[in-house]
Amino acid sequence: MMLTQVTGRREHVRRSRWGRLLTTRGAPLARSTRQPRACVTCGRRGFTLLELLIAMSLMVIALTISYMTFASVTRAWQRGVALSDRISHADYVMDQLVSALRSAYYPDTGVNAPQYGFWLENNGSGSRARDEMSWVKIGSAMIERQAAYAKGPHRVQVTVASDPARRSKSGVAVRAWRAYGQPEEFRPDQVERFFVSGKVQGINCRIATNMVNNRIEWESDWDATNIIPFAVEVTLYMEPLDEGAPAVKIQRAIALPVAPQSWRF
Repeated sequence: MMLTQVTGRREHVRRSRWGRLLTTRGAPLARSTRQPRACVTCGRRGFTLLELLIAMSLMVIALTISYMTFASVTRAWQRGVALSDRISHADYVMDQLVSALRSAYYPDTGVNAPQYGFWLENNGSGSRARDEMSWVKIGSAMIERQAAYAKGPHRVQVTVASDPARRSKSGVAVRAWRAYGQPEEFRPDQVERFFVSGKVQGINCRIATNMVNNRIEWESDWDATNIIPFAVEVTLYMEPLDEGAPAVKIQRAIALPVAPQSWRF
């Protein structure tokens, strides 16, 4: 039962069986003259499932392309850093070798001195070559700074060997000892090696003793042990950037200023 104000007095209002509002006298209740408020969302429709799937697919494609681009740039940056690191190691080793070879020593005694000659052992070719060269030098290149023989002539032996400290990975290994005054039972292979640098998996050496048609003739084998070659070509093979990839190759030719002195006798 509802109450309403009609013509200044209160009357009871009831609803007919057909849903119309009636007063107690049975007359229909007057309708309000207020207009209904318009629906803001009327006439709009939502996204369909197909539209949502298409939008999600486009987003996934865009994210995939972005990730692949980022991953490619990251790999290129990492390869660049690795290559720079290997080149830095190779430059350091090569600079040490150049300094040590150019400071090769041969006494000017007027007689042949075979104990001061250049020795070369050919142990293969290519990236797995492990040639071994030895010569007498002066100066601090390629030796330990606190070594007792550092101030006098000393012989160095350079090759590539496995480094136990790096889980059998290879590196440039050096043995060094005083070039004179050694006891008869002295054996160079008993001298402990020290490693100048890692990440070098191979070393290949060639020597030059003459020129033909203004071109240097390089030889891999060196039988003469009592003299010094005019030049030495050293090739270092650094560890590859990726497994199965070719080794990084660094090569340099070094002239030995003392060589003519050893050839006079």
